[in-house]
Amino acid sequence: MNKDFEKCLKKKSIVKQPHTEALIGDELNAAIRDLKRARRTYDEFLDDLDYKWATIQAYYSMFHAARALLFAKGYREKSHYCLKIAM
Repeated sequence: MNKDFEKCLKKKSIVKQPHTEALIGDELNAAIRDLKRARRTYDEFLDDLDYKWATIQAYYSMFHAARALLFAKGYREKSHYCLKIAM
């Protein structure tokens, strides 16, 4: 096991949690929804602020997809950093 992952477990920034498989579908749906919104924002608007918003939407799409993967392993994150470490 990765030592950074172990640190996240020790700090309780990632916790073992039962019944996470029930959460996977919702997270994947959120990931798909956010990605569609990011694409629409990127395609429909032309100024720099809209590109920034599309980037944020795309980030949250990746966040929800990563959460679904973590849930599939029976864990739940308490920080974005530790979710990244888990990936």
